[in-house]
Amino acid sequence: TTTTPLALLVEEGVVMHLVANAGVKTTAAGSVSGGGPAPVETWHDVSGFGTHLNSGTGKPTLLPTVLNGHPAIEFDGKTDVLLRANPSGMPTGAAVRTVVLVVQYLSAGWGGFMWGSGACFEAFGLGVTAGLGNLFVETFCTLDEVESGVPGATGKWMIHSATYDGTTVQHFVNGNLIESQPLALATGATTVLLGADLTLGSFVSMRVAEVLVYNQHLGPSKRSEVEMGLAGKYFAGSMPETAGQAGGAANPAAPTLTPVPTPGLVMHLDAGLYASGAVTWLDQTVYGNNLDVGTGAPTLVQAAVNGHSAVAFDGVAASMVAAQPKLPLGATDRAVFLVVKYDTPGWGGFAWGTAACMGAFGLGVTGDKGNLYVESFCTDDTVESGVSASGTGWMTHALVMSGQVVSQYRDGTLIETKAALPFATGQGKAVLGADLTGGGYVGMSVAEMLVYNRAVTEAERTQIELALAAKYFDPAGAPGASPPPPPPP
Repeated sequence: TTTTPLALLVEEGVVMHLVANAGVKTTAAGSVSGGGPAPVETWHDVSGFGTHLNSGTGKPTLLPTVLNGHPAIEFDGKTDVLLRANPSGMPTGAAVRTVVLVVQYLSAGWGGFMWGSGACFEAFGLGVTAGLGNLFVETFCTLDEVESGVPGATGKWMIHSATYDGTTVQHFVNGNLIESQPLALATGATTVLLGADLTLGSFVSMRVAEVLVYNQHLGPSKRSEVEMGLAGKYFAGSMPETAGQAGGAANPAAPTLTPVPTPGLVMHLDAGLYASGAVTWLDQTVYGNNLDVGTGAPTLVQAAVNGHSAVAFDGVAASMVAAQPKLPLGATDRAVFLVVKYDTPGWGGFAWGTAACMGAFGLGVTGDKGNLYVESFCTDDTVESGVSASGTGWMTHALVMSGQVVSQYRDGTLIETKAALPFATGQGKAVLGADLTGGGYVGMSVAEMLVYNRAVTEAERTQIELALAAKYFDPAGAPGASPPPPPPP
């Protein structure tokens, strides 16, 4: 069955347009207007450029009403692929572009929708990573350059998009920026495909309702016009919730994701993505600052903070370590945020560097009073706040260092500032749950941690603190949640 094309949302610059209720040719009974699921033979490009997906493997399937009454093509994550060899008209090299998908990712797998060649920076597209199933922009580099840290393989519908202006890729979900990276693309023109990576070595279980590719960089206004048009068509006029609504159910109006800023984010640990019994807590950034179990037995605690998981350290022997982490060194600007509960004093928390005065940097609690402090590994530690934290419950604990001025915050409230600090953070190791020598341990639990290689602005710090508070402490965001402790005087 083949159906007729639909009008384009924003016409100028469209070079590929796949829509599941237009141009789908099936090999058996079934169509977008009725009948049951049917195997797909060809998905015709309705842009006029003729980039039809006319080959492939497996049996991608047309599901007639899966998304709020609209059809989508399903890929099984095992063998299903639709592709075209040697496509013409797709943006190549470092040409500007925009890609928008209406998609539901059902599994992880280094793939999705992409085109180009199987070499670093010679591919481009959108999909999810293997393992964690995070949303990413395909470049075919080993540590993919634009992996967002935002879960994508959630089984929920979303509007997933990316733009490239010739120098920088910006990555969006449901209209919200989740990642921005400067990249020197050199996209090839070997293949365009859906359902796998360009080598057909990794497959993704997914459903796709619509694909749009532009040979233009759509600015915020035009991109928003496209995304809101798709939201109106598929989601009754409201953007999907964070990653949409699973299974094609009616999509309620709900707040969209308010992501933390990603430029300069060099370490991001989320206990919700840590597997019980795992020996490594995977960093969600492309920098690979993973923490391995160092000593003892850090424990994953389910529903530790208003339904969210946390990794607990016993204050006796448990720690996690990263050797030679890619974190800010010397006196360079930086920022650190923890969602944390300190249970005992202990001269430790999270720190990196070397065990010498001003050679370390981090945050935690002191060994005598359990006060919040900034680690410098000096005898009389340089930034001890005087604010007690041990045993006072969950909080956000944050540091921003800008031009050797260090500011320390609890739950968004400034508790200490010191200037002219001659930090010379060394390239040693990073430790969570203990000090850098392993001579002191802290009883603590950590739900999430972010490290930036720059000083975030005051507006960004507030955005990060509010995003973390909304996730972990906002009663509207988690059933049974309670606000964090009141800020210290």
